[in-house]
Amino acid sequence: YMPMLVLRRSAAAERMNCCYPHDGGSNRVNCPLGGDAHCTPGCFPYALRHVPLETCLQRTGPGYNELVLDVWRDGGWGAGAALAHFVQAIAIDSRASRVTLALARAVQDAASVADGLPLPLLEYNPGNAAAPFRVLRALPAG
Repeated sequence: YMPMLVLRRSAAAERMNCCYPHDGGSNRVNCPLGGDAHCTPGCFPYALRHVPLETCLQRTGPGYNELVLDVWRDGGWGAGAALAHFVQAIAIDSRASRVTLALARAVQDAASVADGLPLPLLEYNPGNAAAPFRVLRALPAG
């Protein structure tokens, strides 16, 4: 279970190329750099396009839903305040190992130092549908 970025809903909606209400296998759709009129990276012809974000967030099968985002539009995601427009938090699955949790804390620290983003670190518990996220407290210095 690797660290995850929690995106702001508005950012996901404005950058969404397509989505799947299940694992879409988007890593198998390769296009010329940036895509063209006939090929959008990550988007099979049957992928959902131009639909409300909520439609994409409804799972229809086992596994997870999948959003394919355009990371290059308008010059990319930027850094610092520009990046904060997209990223809301860092998250880690509650089943992650201690090593992976340490990696998530390192990602959180790097975002704070390199980009000036004091992002919270959230623990994601997929078994808690009512409240799947909780804020993890910082480790004591030392």
